[in-house]
Amino acid sequence: MWTITIFNPDGTVHATGSSTLTGPGVGKSVTIPAQQYSCNNNHTLTGQQTSVNAMSGNGVNPYPDPGVTAEKYPGGLNPPSWDASGGGPEPEPPK
Repeated sequence: MWTITIFNPDGTVHATGSSTLTGPGVGKSVTIPAQQYSCNNNHTLTGQQTSVNAMSGNGVNPYPDPGVTAEKYPGGLNPPSWDASGGGPEPEPPK
């Protein structure tokens, strides 16, 4: 199981969640399909698997949460980001 943390642009925690997604393999792109997080909103996350037990990225969609009137992160600042730790089943190697 992957434990997921979504961060606001300023580095504070926006939301947490978990997924049983199978990792695509180290160095490969990953998309965690839309699911509900502790902020009570669904987010789709995109990034990369960085090790057997870690994934991360800057793709947090939507951001900010629907219905929030705050502007999206100002240009030049860090975008929202996410990290996942733990792991899931690794894909079977090609035969």
